Amino acid sequence: MVARVMLAVLTLGFGFAVKLFGPLLAIACDSCQDGVRTMRFAGVIEFLSGYVLLPVTLAAAVAFLIPDGGVKAGAIGLCVLGMLFFVMLALGQVAA
Repeated sequence: MVARVMLAVLTLGFGFAVKLFGPLLAIACDSCQDGVRTMRFAGVIEFLSGYVLLPVTLAAAVAFLIPDGGVKAGAIGLCVLGMLFFVMLALGQVAA
C-alpha cells in the first residue's frame, strides 16, 4: 500500500511539473526577439493545461489507490500525462 501511495504522490508531482513547464517550454524561443514565439494554437495549449491536465492527474493519482486493476489504470494515466506534455510542446512549435 505504501508503494501505491508513493506512486500517487509522484503522479501528482509529475502532473504539477507538466502544468508548470509544459506551456512555458511550448512558448520559449531562443531566436525570437523577446524570447516568446507567436503561436497558432495558444488557445489549445491553454485549454489543455487549464482544463484537461488537472482531471487526468487526479484520476491517475486516485487510480493508483484502487485495489483491483488500479496500478494499470494509474500507469495509463501517467502515459496520458506524458502525451499531453508532448502534445503541448508539439503545438508550441507550430508558428502563427
